[in-house]
Amino acid sequence: MSETKYTVLQRLRQQIGQVVSSAQLVQETGVSRTAVWKAIGALKKEGYPITAIQSGGYRLEADGDVLSSHEIQRRRRGHYLGATAFYRDEVPSTNSALRALAGTGDLSDGCLLVAGHQTAGRGRQGRSFYSPASSGLYFSFAICRPLSLQALRFLTMAVALGTSAGIGALCGVSPSIKWPNDLLLAGKKCCGILTECSLVAETGSLDYAVVGVGINVKETAFPPELVSVATALVGSAGRDISRSDLLDAVLTGIEQQLEQLFQENWAQIIQDYRQQMLYRGQQVSLHLPQGQRVQAQLLDIAEDGGLLIAREGRQEVLYSGDIFPVGQQ
Repeated sequence: MSETKYTVLQRLRQQIGQVVSSAQLVQETGVSRTAVWKAIGALKKEGYPITAIQSGGYRLEADGDVLSSHEIQRRRRGHYLGATAFYRDEVPSTNSALRALAGTGDLSDGCLLVAGHQTAGRGRQGRSFYSPASSGLYFSFAICRPLSLQALRFLTMAVALGTSAGIGALCGVSPSIKWPNDLLLAGKKCCGILTECSLVAETGSLDYAVVGVGINVKETAFPPELVSVATALVGSAGRDISRSDLLDAVLTGIEQQLEQLFQENWAQIIQDYRQQMLYRGQQVSLHLPQGQRVQAQLLDIAEDGGLLIAREGRQEVLYSGDIFPVGQQ
């Protein structure tokens, strides 16, 4: 059924917005009229906007905003991310679902998992990530190759840069990056990134890293506590955005940045990140992992990927924590 389904879809794609008769589909696909009817039903269930014509035929109204394993592979342009790809309609979180594959030995380098909905999306420090169905792009990928601890410090930065580049290429808007892992448009969060690593106990070397990306794509009714701090891409882009197109653009951007990471080109990553980093040179409120809240001047990105700040007359480098404009919690 799967092969027939996508053969029918490919034929309809040749004439988007036009009617293709049932007789044509039967003749050109080499299957029965019943098989075509079942294939159309399955495609409509996946979300493809297909209209059945009373005189006998079908019309694909548009390419549609469909996420599926088939669409991921069809649109894939890179050579690394998504060589092995999974799509799930719903998962607790894409990071958790992908990490579960490590326990069964099925996690491979560049493996990609995309979900239509996260029931328990996660952010840093145990925070939740609002992930409603059909309105966002939620995916995680795995790195299962040797990486130095130095490289791991730059991993989230590289993914943030690649994600921002992909959004810019498709949507025509350029998010700023709030250290270490948030993308903002007009001061509101449109994307979050969560990096989780598993180390080999005996050596301290990387076993695997899983990086999750969550992007608010379509306008939605955010919970009251998020209305003032969250936004969606369509509001800034001023047009509808296909999540499958966005996935392709973002993965392309991330792959380009991962090449810099794998080549240990830290200076280029820092230079690119610096150009998009929010609050550089400004006074900010720092929320430190120990629960402290202090004010400091955000100076720059340090050579090792940490955040260089100045407070109480001295410079420090931070590797974790959150930053906010002074006066904002």
